Amino acid sequence: MLEHSKNNYRRVVAMSTVHRLFFALWPCPSLSARIGAVSDGLGALDHRVANDRLHLTLAMGSDSPGFRQEAAEMMLALADRVDAAPISLKLERLAGTEHSLALQPRRRCAPLGALARALAEPLARCNLMRADWQFSPHVTLGHRKQTPFTRAISPIAWDAREFVLIHSIVGREYIELGRWPLVSRQWDLFATEPPPVPVPQGALAA
Repeated sequence: MLEHSKNNYRRVVAMSTVHRLFFALWPCPSLSARIGAVSDGLGALDHRVANDRLHLTLAMGSDSPGFRQEAAEMMLALADRVDAAPISLKLERLAGTEHSLALQPRRRCAPLGALARALAEPLARCNLMRADWQFSPHVTLGHRKQTPFTRAISPIAWDAREFVLIHSIVGREYIELGRWPLVSRQWDLFATEPPPVPVPQGALAA
């Protein structure tokens, strides 16, 4: 069972009514610094994402007014079943929408898409997926109003070796609930497979 009683949890949970669970690739500190350095040349931002909060979202659960213990347990269980090798990608493009700035890969990365699907499809079957969310690989740097644009940057190589499950208390804090290595685990014919992800009646309808 997930222990949800850490000191920082008790402090922040009561401060917000919007909670979100999501899977992500999380860069190491040195890579976060390289990604964050791109923001230095972008001028004023209404909000800049701190280096230790930079990430690439793989699958996102629906928002809720409180922490959903059962949903978190299910997401932990499905992550335990993921079989995916390390992923190598390059962030090669800076893209600005009308309200945000992000780094993106320029080329499609098949292993990255496969990992995202392996996490998102079970979430959708269990009615845990955020309805308006679709996978579009990017790392958000910050927010401001601007005219949309896209331009190339010097490539930033990212060799992802693990993924995480995060509880976001929106606008306040990220709390890591689990971390898994990206190591291909081929179950042999005589191995005991891990138990299936539990799906209670009603599938945790939002």
